[in-house]
Amino acid sequence: MIYKAELTAHSIFWFNSLTYPHSSGYVQKVMPVIHNYPLTIAFLGRLVEESYVGPYNSPSYKGIKTLYKEGGIYVYPAVFDRTFYMRLTMSMSESDYVLYKPQTRWAVPILTTNNVISVGSKATTYVISSEPLNVKYIRLGVKRGIMKVYLKEVKDYEELKTSFSPNVAYNGKDVKSEGGFTLLRHKEGNVVFGGSAERGIRFKDENEEIYLPLPEFIEEV
Repeated sequence: MIYKAELTAHSIFWFNSLTYPHSSGYVQKVMPVIHNYPLTIAFLGRLVEESYVGPYNSPSYKGIKTLYKEGGIYVYPAVFDRTFYMRLTMSMSESDYVLYKPQTRWAVPILTTNNVISVGSKATTYVISSEPLNVKYIRLGVKRGIMKVYLKEVKDYEELKTSFSPNVAYNGKDVKSEGGFTLLRHKEGNVVFGGSAERGIRFKDENEEIYLPLPEFIEEV
């Protein structure tokens, strides 16, 4: 079974990441996307570890493939359609100021950036489930922010077995694909957009035609 899931933030979400110094200064670009690893865990009703939006996390579960085998749910990365966003920079000591030091050979300041997604932000994703799905809310982020879930089942779709270009974000580790633009790097697979996939489905979503790539470990939907 395939569902379109619309997620609406009902509380503030905190996403932690690290910013390292660069020759031109401190530059960080945060894409408005949530990785499908924590989303899958949240849809299964399990606890999500705090740090999961960068390559610095240590997963407490065995991976997305194992989660699907155990729970029968696979969630695609969620992309925000509307985002109320704010970023706070703090020092590693978690104080409310940043201590700047001259760059030397051995010592450079490392900063912690707190990315805040506020109430009213909306994101869209797609879910594959082996059983009828009835998820109303999920909890994500460092402070366990709450998102309301609106599910709509996709009943009419066409299976694609020839090369096509996906127009939704997907996990490059799960899907057999080539090329594409990396939106978010992650230990459980980078979030990719575009490129060319070998297997997927096509369906209508309102006035838009969706090309959704399928993970290699999911044989039937």
